[in-house]
Amino acid sequence: MADTITRADSIESSGFPLGFKVRQGAGRSGVIGASAARDSFRVDLRAMGGHQKECVVTEGATGSAFRLVSDEGAGLKGTDLAPFPLGVFSAGLQADIQNRIMALAGAHGIAIDALATELVNVYEFNGSFFRGDGKGSAETPRVRVHATTGASHAAIEGIVRAAFDASPMVALVRGEPANTFALYNNGRRRAIQRPLPSTAPDAPDPLKTWKGVPSPLAGANDLAGMISKLVPAPESSATNWVPAGQPVDPTATIRRAIEIRGECRWNAGTTESETWATRPLGSRFGLKSDERLSADQAPSGLAIAMAGIGFCLMTQLLRYTEVHKMKIRAIRLVQDSPFELVGEGATLRAVMHPVDTHIFVNGDDTDERMEQLLVMAQNTCYLHALLHGPFDPILEIQVSGAKKAA
Repeated sequence: MADTITRADSIESSGFPLGFKVRQGAGRSGVIGASAARDSFRVDLRAMGGHQKECVVTEGATGSAFRLVSDEGAGLKGTDLAPFPLGVFSAGLQADIQNRIMALAGAHGIAIDALATELVNVYEFNGSFFRGDGKGSAETPRVRVHATTGASHAAIEGIVRAAFDASPMVALVRGEPANTFALYNNGRRRAIQRPLPSTAPDAPDPLKTWKGVPSPLAGANDLAGMISKLVPAPESSATNWVPAGQPVDPTATIRRAIEIRGECRWNAGTTESETWATRPLGSRFGLKSDERLSADQAPSGLAIAMAGIGFCLMTQLLRYTEVHKMKIRAIRLVQDSPFELVGEGATLRAVMHPVDTHIFVNGDDTDERMEQLLVMAQNTCYLHALLHGPFDPILEIQVSGAKKAA
């Protein structure tokens, strides 16, 4: 797929880990914490060729920057060397939720001995990339929280529900953000009618921001296995991508459901997630986050989730480019995500703000065709569909070792 994109390098050619710190910040962003704060995370992302993608996500004005990569499996003719975008988002969302739960539990003097979550996301594609009427959609996420604690079930339920209110990622899923976009064709910003145009100043092209390939920061003390492939997909996964009886004609209408599952465990301020697709069955990947304000050996759940959104949009840009054989040599994007927390303690609430994305393309197609590319990518992006909900996650809470009622 997307073989028109110039391949200057690849995930495997660098020899680098799949995730690492590239720049040390002065201090962790306050929006990772449990008090009133406002900050914006930036994702600089590029297509590497095929379906391989690389981003650098910067955690706010004073935070560190981390490099993450993503790929697709055999079903989309990817190399399956790195986690798929929907899995990256799954890990980030769970990590952010766990961060909020543990912070609020600590503030209330409640000890949680072990915390784990499970997340199920279902997405669907309807229509045709070739005709340009394809549409991505999402279902309400289903979240199961399991806490081992001596506190009562009622106390833990109150903590978990308050944590959902304090999570910026849950706020995005619950809301209907008017996400905005800008388009740059061969270095010049072009006026667009759709999707909703950005009013932000010109963003810096990632090609200029990162003049060379991002490399690991010396002495960074990253968490080992920040991103890893745990279990490869079965060999039949590629043939299972198109269900039996579905047409293969690119002009035909396709209806395809995708189910993503994830599990996440809390580990003394860090999280360890596993994520995989069950429809079609794909590889299982591991991702780790660092939710501590006093350390940043890995990106936060917020940073990982926002990288997942950028990766997902880039996948759709590449798919449309390939299907329509567009004359595009390179695609990059800059995604700014403002986060805000208001209140304190039990009244802490996350405020939803729109995501602003700037797309940079280099090629020989017209401005009109480039705008259509952007429209189709936004229409078919599963994670933008999830953000355009609103979806209030379906929550199940399990408590082990709780005190019995008197």
